[in-house]
Amino acid sequence: MAPARLAVPAGQDDDDVLQQLGALPAWEAVVARGRLLHRREQQGVVYGRLGAPVEEGGDPHERWLVDETEAEGALAIRVRFDPERVILPAQARVAVWGAWTVDEGRRWYWQATRVATLAPATAELPLSPGFALPTIAEAPADAVPISTLESGGQVLFEVRANPEDPTAGWDVRDPGGKRTVARLLLPGEHPAYGGMDYRTADEHWKLTPKVLYTVPARRFRHTQAGDLPLFRARGVPRQVVAP
Repeated sequence: MAPARLAVPAGQDDDDVLQQLGALPAWEAVVARGRLLHRREQQGVVYGRLGAPVEEGGDPHERWLVDETEAEGALAIRVRFDPERVILPAQARVAVWGAWTVDEGRRWYWQATRVATLAPATAELPLSPGFALPTIAEAPADAVPISTLESGGQVLFEVRANPEDPTAGWDVRDPGGKRTVARLLLPGEHPAYGGMDYRTADEHWKLTPKVLYTVPARRFRHTQAGDLPLFRARGVPRQVVAP
């Protein structure tokens, strides 16, 4: 069955109603998972764009819900619509009521209790769910080593190692460099409120040391004296694979 359209009072739009509902973008619900647990009888509303079934040929009731607010479509959550069959195409924008629970493989999914459609998207998201890291043949012409960026722009960097706490940022160095010159925060790696972080290992980015990446980033101005400069990525890192 096709879900009903979100009820929007006269003089308002979808964004107004979503704000009144306290609805969260799909990935923000991952960060806030500790207060949206089915086992604690908690409830919430998430929104985003429907993707394909989670596994090819799998249960069509479990679909990706893609976050459309950051990361170009690479961040998504599993949503299970059982027992209600939802017949909607990929890229359809929806709001989904429900809560977090886990499957037999200890993977988190959002158990839907109600679905409403939203106004159609104006453009497709370029990436696929699953922390996709695209590759490009050469770095953008305006990309600079991350240590030289004064405000915002395209940077080049390498990572030293996977961080113990990705929400604190990645220690990065300039291409071919040997020392850490900055810390980089990646999309979706927001700290969980109150330290209640229920993310699993596969719900974080994976970057490879000694590999060249580029990403648009902006420098924070409020770092303390002596601290590493702190940058926030404004998109998904892309691996530069030129010889």
